Amino acid sequence: MLDMQLGQVVFSKAGHDKGRAFVIISADNGFAMISDGETRLIEKPKKKKLKHLQPVNNVIDISGLHDFELKGFLKIYNNIRK
Repeated sequence: MLDMQLGQVVFSKAGHDKGRAFVIISADNGFAMISDGETRLIEKPKKKKLKHLQPVNNVIDISGLHDFELKGFLKIYNNIRK
């Protein structure tokens, strides 16, 4: 398994959002705060256990990132999985 870090692109492996792409906004104590810029905004990320996330070998710079930019970036990943 890849080490997860801030800005890491991940796929949800469990829950109602299973299969959707997200980006890690922060992480602490076995949990990550994830956002997709659409249903989960950067200002209100979702808390998810790290074991329920599948990392992708892609990290983006999240400093100054806006929701619409994140949504557009992750659209590529979400279309691949469909």
